[in-house]
Amino acid sequence: MKKRNLIRLAVVLSVTSLAAYRLNGYMQPPAMNTQERITTVSAITVEPKPLTAWVFAEGTAEAQRKAFLNFERAGKVVAIGDDENHTSLREGSRVSGPKVPGEKGQHLASMDSRTTSATADSLAARLQSARQRSEEAKANTLRSHNDLNLAEIAFNRTEQLLKDGLISQDTLDRDRTALLNAQAAVSAATSAEASARAEIKSLSAELEGARVTLSKDSLFAPFDGLITVMNLREGNYYYPPAGVASNSDRESASAIVVVDDNRFEITLDIPEQSARMLQENQVAWVSANSNALYQSARASIPTDNIMVGKVWSVSPSISLANRSRRIKVRTNSHQPATIQDGLFVQVWIAARHKPDALTLPIESLSFRNTADTFRRR
Repeated sequence: MKKRNLIRLAVVLSVTSLAAYRLNGYMQPPAMNTQERITTVSAITVEPKPLTAWVFAEGTAEAQRKAFLNFERAGKVVAIGDDENHTSLREGSRVSGPKVPGEKGQHLASMDSRTTSATADSLAARLQSARQRSEEAKANTLRSHNDLNLAEIAFNRTEQLLKDGLISQDTLDRDRTALLNAQAAVSAATSAEASARAEIKSLSAELEGARVTLSKDSLFAPFDGLITVMNLREGNYYYPPAGVASNSDRESASAIVVVDDNRFEITLDIPEQSARMLQENQVAWVSANSNALYQSARASIPTDNIMVGKVWSVSPSISLANRSRRIKVRTNSHQPATIQDGLFVQVWIAARHKPDALTLPIESLSFRNTADTFRRR
């Protein structure tokens, strides 16, 4: 009995101690973790920097100068020109235009022109003969005028002698006839000279036409540039294209296409709201690399992958189809070309620029729960 009471007493003491320990824990303030209470704060300096408002658009770059070269008649291609390495011209070959106004550029291709050349030679020979006849006609005219002068002097002398009664009427009639014949000879010589001049003019026109036709049997580079299309092969027969309307059709049908790869034009369709900020001569950056444009905009300096140009024109009308304005941007020629004719590019136009705007990095702004905040409002 006594042992059982001792056990009960021990249990009661244990429960009492446990309750006292827990009560003491509730009454004591919780231990503070100093590391959890530390808040990291970073400061960003707001300072004036240049700020540019960009207008973005996309379009296709086209060479400002593009020549679609064709022969004007059908014929057999007999020669293809060579490049500076004495290799036959092909797509991608660089060619040179005239160095002096009035001269021809680099020879690109020729077709069989023997018939035209023979015609030109024949006309040249006939023209030379006509010029000789013209010289003879001039001499005859001069001689007939001299004869006329002598006939007039003789007739006047005979007429005076007849009045003095020193000669007969028959002598005067003979000198009058000689005078009339001299006048007729002058008229005939003048007509012959005019006919010779007309023949020279006609033959000269025919010869010039033959030479023009002969010159069109060869194609020459109109300016410095690159061959982008070569639809000719030596020995093949060529037929001029017909019914070509668009530039894409002309490009595929032309014998040779030469482009100036230093200057490009990009046509853009920009929504009216953005186009209001645009005007001629605003700076534009052109590239096919969007990341290069973004990095350049952050640094305010264009990288090597970007061509710099300007707004060339701003259409005063709004398209009824998509409510946009047509903007044309042209690149400068004094820079390395980083785009190609026909390339789809991005264009950033510096519409507005403020040199001392208060700026801060975009990463310093927090946009968390923005949508929930707007919904609650």
